[in-house]
Amino acid sequence: MLDFMGSTVDKQGRTLVGYADGCVDACVTGAGASTAALATIARQLNGRGLFAKYDQNTVPAAPALSGKALAGSPPSTLLSWQAPNDGGSAITGYKVYRKTSSTAYALLASVGASATSYSDTQVAAGQTYTYKLTAVNANGEGAASNEVSPTPPPPPDNPCAEPGVRILSDATGDALDGKDAHDVQWVSIAEPRSIGLGNIEFIVKVASLSEVPASTTWPVVFQAPDKADHFVRMQTDALGNVSFGYGAGSVGSGAAQPAAAGSRYTVDGTIRIVVPRSAFGLKAGDKLSAFLLRVRVELGPAGAITPDNAPDNLGRGGEYTVKANETCVVPQPDLTVGGTDITVSGLRGKGDSQVIVAVVHNIGTANATGVPVRFTVDGAQVGVLQTIGSIAAGGTGRASVIWSIKGLKNSHTIAVTPDPANAIAESNESNNTGSRIVTVKGGKVG
Repeated sequence: MLDFMGSTVDKQGRTLVGYADGCVDACVTGAGASTAALATIARQLNGRGLFAKYDQNTVPAAPALSGKALAGSPPSTLLSWQAPNDGGSAITGYKVYRKTSSTAYALLASVGASATSYSDTQVAAGQTYTYKLTAVNANGEGAASNEVSPTPPPPPDNPCAEPGVRILSDATGDALDGKDAHDVQWVSIAEPRSIGLGNIEFIVKVASLSEVPASTTWPVVFQAPDKADHFVRMQTDALGNVSFGYGAGSVGSGAAQPAAAGSRYTVDGTIRIVVPRSAFGLKAGDKLSAFLLRVRVELGPAGAITPDNAPDNLGRGGEYTVKANETCVVPQPDLTVGGTDITVSGLRGKGDSQVIVAVVHNIGTANATGVPVRFTVDGAQVGVLQTIGSIAAGGTGRASVIWSIKGLKNSHTIAVTPDPANAIAESNESNNTGSRIVTVKGGKVG
């Protein structure tokens, strides 16, 4: 039920309506009245007001933009907005722009006047993108919206690449002694080929190791297929000397064997402990389980303290299935273009010149740098080879070339080939070229 309805106009003749909604919460779907009060003011946004002196005929106002990163396969970014003031002329569309930390803004998409959202599926997991939006009417393109940079979803777990598969997570800032070096954030396991075939890597992330405290042990305890407890650890002695080791039992401060030479820590708080799989009798398909990390600080005769644990409740958990890095495929890019990735548009003020734009996808597992792109029409190269600086694994890049249609008509085949000389080693060299048939008629391309 609506009551206490009121209507007025502001100084520029725009209508404002105020009302109180007397039925909210459970009242909406159930019986009985609600005592809650919900006040609402509706304000005219577009169209002419009641006072002619304030009528406008200009470009649209800046939209208010929001965005959200979505995990999935593939990952995506959902952008949404409400129609801004149209400036006195109906909005005819919107332009979406995107950039990264290493690239400038570029037009990502143009959408229709009725659109209030756009899903960007040409994103790479873990990569942060920044977006802005403009509205367009008959008078031109309006001011840009606010920028949004949605927090990207993390890259998918991959045992063949660091940081591998996350096993445990812990809140940041909960170390009892307040030391960053004792503040556990997560534990993962990885088996990249780079650590040496037959090895396995345990990764512990703490807030920081810019200062490494003495007399401290960072042990990861787990259960192997033999149903016995084992551990890996980084440890410092009373003088601050650092060592890495592994052993049997649930007390990670006991006797240990030296870990492999690739074990190390970095000041950002990442501890890497590399051990041979044979140390625990592991083979592909075996499962490690019941993980627990308790940071231990020795206090001499006073004993020891554990300033942080993962998990905090000391309930052992998590599971990892051994991959065996001999079976890991060497990461390689895979460059491809589809027919729908090729677009053609007229170049304003340049007569018969058209712009061919191609979106190049890297569906491989490694980044590709210095990617040459060849454009052809009916088999003849158009312009010179274009170069895309870098395309991340799972990401996209754009290249364009100018094509003159002077004197042309009928159908023509546009083909785009990234890495035409196969100079970049790819996991699939047979899917590089994409093509599209267009029709030239009356100086236009359709």
